[in-house]
Amino acid sequence: MRHLRQALRRLAKSPGFTAIAVFTLAVGIAANAAIFSVVHAVLLAPLPYPEAERLVDINHSAPGLDLVDIRQSEALHLYYREHAEAFEGFALYNDGAVALTGVDLPEQLRGARVTPSAFELLGVSAARGRVFAEAEGEPGGDAVVILGDGLWRRTFGADPGILGRRIHIDGTAREVIGVMPPAFDFPEAEVELWLPIVLDPNEVELGSFGTAGLAKLKPGGSVEAANADLARLMAGLPEAFAGERSVDALRKAQLTAQVRPLRDAVVGDIENVLWILLATVGFVLLIACANVANLFLARAEGRQREIAVRTALGATRGELVRGVLAESMTLAVLAGVVGLGLSAAAVRLLVRFGPPGLPRLHEVTLGPEVVAFTATVALVAGLLFGIAPALRTRFRELSGVLKDGGRSATAGRGRHRTRRLLVSAQVALALVLLVGAVLMARSYQRLVEVDAGFDSENALAFQISLPSADYPDDASAARFHERLLERLEALPGIESAAVGSSLPLSGTGAGSGHSLEGRPNDESTLPVVFRVERITPGYVGAMGLRLLQGRDLEPADAEGRKGSVLVSRALAEHYWPGESPLGKRLMPSRNDDRIEDPWYYVVGVVDDVRSETLTEPPPETVYYPVLAKVENDWVVGRAGVVVRGDGDLSALVPAMRSAVWDLDPDLPVANPMPVEDMVRRARARPAFTLTLLLVAAGVALLLGSVGTYGVVSYLVAQRTSELGIRVALGARVVDVVGLVMTEGLRILAAGVAVGFVGALVATRWLEAVLFEVDPLDPFTFAAVPFALAAVTLLACFAPAWRAARVDPARSLRSD
Repeated sequence: MRHLRQALRRLAKSPGFTAIAVFTLAVGIAANAAIFSVVHAVLLAPLPYPEAERLVDINHSAPGLDLVDIRQSEALHLYYREHAEAFEGFALYNDGAVALTGVDLPEQLRGARVTPSAFELLGVSAARGRVFAEAEGEPGGDAVVILGDGLWRRTFGADPGILGRRIHIDGTAREVIGVMPPAFDFPEAEVELWLPIVLDPNEVELGSFGTAGLAKLKPGGSVEAANADLARLMAGLPEAFAGERSVDALRKAQLTAQVRPLRDAVVGDIENVLWILLATVGFVLLIACANVANLFLARAEGRQREIAVRTALGATRGELVRGVLAESMTLAVLAGVVGLGLSAAAVRLLVRFGPPGLPRLHEVTLGPEVVAFTATVALVAGLLFGIAPALRTRFRELSGVLKDGGRSATAGRGRHRTRRLLVSAQVALALVLLVGAVLMARSYQRLVEVDAGFDSENALAFQISLPSADYPDDASAARFHERLLERLEALPGIESAAVGSSLPLSGTGAGSGHSLEGRPNDESTLPVVFRVERITPGYVGAMGLRLLQGRDLEPADAEGRKGSVLVSRALAEHYWPGESPLGKRLMPSRNDDRIEDPWYYVVGVVDDVRSETLTEPPPETVYYPVLAKVENDWVVGRAGVVVRGDGDLSALVPAMRSAVWDLDPDLPVANPMPVEDMVRRARARPAFTLTLLLVAAGVALLLGSVGTYGVVSYLVAQRTSELGIRVALGARVVDVVGLVMTEGLRILAAGVAVGFVGALVATRWLEAVLFEVDPLDPFTFAAVPFALAAVTLLACFAPAWRAARVDPARSLRSD
């Protein structure tokens, strides 16, 4: 306690030093606490379900079709449920847009369909009412719905009488049987209601993949054992599904089941990014510690006589070291408190402005684990920046201070060396961070330059969801789309409008097997899988696609069901290289045998479109008219509407809503936004990562420059007499400047050498998040050291110029 009281008094006597040290450390601690709060919530905290470690995701791959991510089929779900041995239970789920009508304003919501077993596996119950009963997942079961807490409060005013009330979902009246707890967000935070998946064992199809698989391992089970169990079942597929037309195709496709922890499925590919960000802010904290350690060393220089007197009066080295460490730990605690306050604001900003799709972002808080982490970081930081000054306390050095009247050149050499090493370390760490930030900036530049395949300017899109109860087939959906487009194109400022089954960069859409004319088409071959889009005539112009060959789809193609399609450039070049694809024929694998001519003719080729993300290659795509030759279960219920025109199209959104509601007052208009915003959202995650890296690198560069300036300034002050003598003996300004700059160059060279090697190693971790940029990019590794050298030398120039202008007479008198 005595050392603590003395430390507090000394810090209080130096408010400037204390404020600078606390703020410098607080910035580093706050950055670490904020990023760790995200890492903890997303990666480290268990999923909020009982026995979450036993919950697994079931997915599939088909190497024979070059497909690595295939979901579950209802037939496989029933097969696993009956024959698997390593699992306690299975469930299916999927999520998507649903329309809530019969309320003041129709809404399009994110809803999930789940088998009733899902709630049992997750170990959750309704906060009000109940969850689904098994009978409600069977044919003929009651039409029911469960609401999320947020939807219940927002739309229904937290009405306690909501249970038993009937509401309309996708045109079907459903009874509300439960309200889930506020924290329940399966499978995603955006989901606001749940519907039962109805399984009819007599109607399920083995090859119809479209739902996600959830399972729970038996107590003591492992993912490895579960994978082995499903591999055994996959080997028995031909026997279990003898006579099923798709079983041979799945065998040829080498269908394989893949079991992984549910946590891995939820987190996705964000793990590498978060660990990189945590390492980045860790580097910032190390640089801050080096800066504060230099401040401590400078302060210790000014206290040499005080410490020498205390030593002469009997203070032991241990007491002196404890005093220095008490001061550093007190500063660390103060910085930790300030840093925790700064991190609270930073976490709010991260949650508010985090990229769309960042999993579990809503769970990020400054919980006990984050507070404990912050306290640990603060104490470790206190040791890091306090240990160097403490170890520099030597008896023989201090005794010379009294003899020399307060000066000791010998004592200074060791401290100078330590200060140089600390600044060199700052330069090295700053170099690593700057290399990472520049690589990420170049990666983002490449992403911005990616051709999405459409013109995003002067276009606006929104989504509609036609209830299957009101629009049961292609013809009824097409009539609605036709009337809607007529009304939209009549609005002032709109040049064209069209409908597509999905919008580019939306991450939605589906694929289907096809046969091509001239290629083998029998039971021994696998169909080729293309992405399928259903579009109205004029979609190419409204969406801003580039027509490369042939013509666009026309009204006659749909109205006459002529069997005309467009194909993407990738598809045409792959299957008809070196020849025109126009007039070539293809056929969906699932076609109506009653059709005399099942073939579709290619009438046009459009440029490739990025359908999923900007970083994934454009898929091979077939564009069918909304009214295709065969309905083939492709009813365009949920669709994207795009309009193109002049001026501010956002101002026309109310008129667009009115156009929709004139046709169907219960139809919600969802997510109206300029198409340019859709592209920006697709860049949101890399932009988020880049922003944080640039901020960290900027702070590192600033701290490193300040550290270099401080050390060179201090060395100049210590050599004032020497420099005065040199000037008195005729040294030129350029000679003195060069002498001081050489000192800075030594520090810089050591830091750049170590940092360059560190960057060569560290950037390998960035490879997973870079886009079309080599982690050893020559430009970056050449430009960053040069830029860092320029900034560092600029920081050295001010003290060097001051040294060159020293007055010899004054410096000699002061000596």
